[in-house]
Amino acid sequence: MSRFAELPDSFLSALQTPGSVLLESSRPDPEEHTSLLFSEPLTVLTLSEPRGVAAFFADVERYLAAGYFLAGYFAYELGYALQGLVSLLPELDLPLAWLGVYRQPKRFDHRCEGGASSLHRPVKIDTPSFGLAPESYATKLRHIRDYLEAGDCYQINFTDRFTFSLPGSPLALYQQLKTAQRVPYGAYLNTPEAQFLSLSPELFFRVHKGTITAKPMKGTLPRGRTPEEDAALSQELQQDPKSRAENVMIVDLLRNDLGRVCQTGSVRVPKLFTAEAYDGLLQMTSTVTGRLRPEVTAHQLFASLFPCGSVTGAPKRRAMEIIRELEARPRGIYTGAIGYLAPDGDATFNVAIRTLTVRQERAELGVGSGIVIDSKPTEEYAECLLKARFLTDPTPELSGEALFTLFETLRWEAGYPFLNAHLARLSGSAAYFNYPLSTEAARTALLEAAKAFQPKGVYRVKLSLHRDGRLTVAAHPFTPDTGPVRVVLAATRTDSRDRFYYHKTSHRPRYAEATRWAQQHGLADVLFFNERGELTEGAISNVFIERGGDLLTPALACGLLPGVYRQHLLATRANAREAVLSERDLFSADAIYLCSALRGLRRVSALPARS
Repeated sequence: MSRFAELPDSFLSALQTPGSVLLESSRPDPEEHTSLLFSEPLTVLTLSEPRGVAAFFADVERYLAAGYFLAGYFAYELGYALQGLVSLLPELDLPLAWLGVYRQPKRFDHRCEGGASSLHRPVKIDTPSFGLAPESYATKLRHIRDYLEAGDCYQINFTDRFTFSLPGSPLALYQQLKTAQRVPYGAYLNTPEAQFLSLSPELFFRVHKGTITAKPMKGTLPRGRTPEEDAALSQELQQDPKSRAENVMIVDLLRNDLGRVCQTGSVRVPKLFTAEAYDGLLQMTSTVTGRLRPEVTAHQLFASLFPCGSVTGAPKRRAMEIIRELEARPRGIYTGAIGYLAPDGDATFNVAIRTLTVRQERAELGVGSGIVIDSKPTEEYAECLLKARFLTDPTPELSGEALFTLFETLRWEAGYPFLNAHLARLSGSAAYFNYPLSTEAARTALLEAAKAFQPKGVYRVKLSLHRDGRLTVAAHPFTPDTGPVRVVLAATRTDSRDRFYYHKTSHRPRYAEATRWAQQHGLADVLFFNERGELTEGAISNVFIERGGDLLTPALACGLLPGVYRQHLLATRANAREAVLSERDLFSADAIYLCSALRGLRRVSALPARS
């Protein structure tokens, strides 16, 4: 996929009207690339008490038969009615189900349409507060362990809430959050009672031409800092016994649920233990499919499947009883489902995780994890915090920075000497950040720009990749530096855990400030050290030192960019290698060098000054 356009402002402005539902795929994905807007409902179906379930679904079937679409949500607590546990149903101040009735949704294909939504002013929120302290959480898990050891269940999905005040616009917060947590099954619902903001990566089920697909999600790890680290962590996740056990339990549960509504022998598991990378975390999914029996109604479908087994545990009914006992408050829409039903029988619903409820300037976000017999409270608590990080830990977008670009700075001198290496690095970062990229389009753009260059000239060429896949090229004549190469040491430390140091992006506030300062003082660069006092790189250069005939450069794990010229030297110089270097190593070196693809290898004229 080479382009992925943002939603147009017209879609977002329509959401300010109550009764509107947006089902958005904000993550570049070859399968999920269409967003749907439902607005101006003919009527709204609401379910407020369990005795109305049959009548509610009868109305659903009636409107579907008349050719209408229905879109909205089912709250988790509806599951108590559908699973025959009505006595456990708590009092709710929101409907158990809310579905608008619509003529036709507006569709937006992110691959081929030119949307251009404007970024709203950043929404400031109070620090979200989690409902359980670590000690209380551990006590709850001890109770769950008692049930597990007694054989009552095999897994319990235990959850609680983050709460915070939201004096700003819920819609603006949704726009802000979806840049930090791009997902294929996002949603925004504007109902008279509340607004719901869903950043869900999990498919509950999709029905298309009689085939139903479920994609339960079990298994979580933090992202690495590079594509290579992600690959290693993905393998670790796929081989982790606890994650595999959780995943298999829910897959078996889903197979059983689907078996009630599918043709005999049609239920399959085409994919097991697939690791997927999202902004900030890795998730493991499996895929279960089947052929629905033609006579199955929406009521029968939800009675068989809802709520999704990945948010209850196994066996589902007993797990829900234990959840009702141990969780302090109703879940509401969280871990329910958001989606639509079409008159031709197609349907798509997410599992409403990573989902916020906003009412009267108060907001809550549910988080949880699957608890099995060998679960450790500290690890499960950390997983809950990790899943909320898109809200609690501001990213460049969430903190109000402009959407960052990926870029490469190339030297053109009768050609691009390291073109393939630049494109390979850009491709790796694009895959890591999930920016759509056509490397051939990038190559063509650079070659087209070069047609305007003077044959004997030297040019600085900047290739930028934007979040929607757009490519831009800016080129200027370049005069190589001939004066003394002087550097200074930075007064502040970098953090080797920050992924942005491993990729060339426009989000580089510390380096940008250092570069401006160096230029003002006639310096070639500012050299940085990480939190452990290890040399990393310059703001615009990689660093080598010469010692005893060896050419040493800081190891990537110290927190630095894999520079194109750095890689070239490591590959072509027999005496060049990586090392962990200190300030003492720097000052005792036989020589210090800066290098970049634009300026080549330059020897530093004098020992660095301290800033």
